[in-house]
Amino acid sequence: VLTGMDPLAVIANPVTIGVFCGLLFGKPPGIFLATWLTVKLRLSDLPAGVSWGHIAGVSVLGGVGFTMAIFVTNLAFVDASTIAMAKAAILAASLVAGVAGFLVLRRVTDEEEEEGAAELEAEGTVERS
Repeated sequence: VLTGMDPLAVIANPVTIGVFCGLLFGKPPGIFLATWLTVKLRLSDLPAGVSWGHIAGVSVLGGVGFTMAIFVTNLAFVDASTIAMAKAAILAASLVAGVAGFLVLRRVTDEEEEEGAAELEAEGTVERS
């Protein structure tokens, strides 16, 4: 419960900032770099039809960290107000990560559709010649 708390105090709290930034700026690069490393080391391959843009989008979606983030929060903190601030940061970061991940994946899909349409158009002009 955050009622009665100063919103600026919640936003400026180091716990809130740390949890929010960890979910948004820590998890996505970690997911992307781990995937990149396993592919470069030939421990795995990207599935057919999956591009690095898809991996970037899914990495951003990794910032939606509800279950484990709340579990760790409950283990890490004992003060109810600190737990509440961490949970607010988890909720905010999850919302931002969800929207940002959607936008990245939408852009990748739009670009692929444009490339596909251009290829079909080019093939159509080649067939007409």
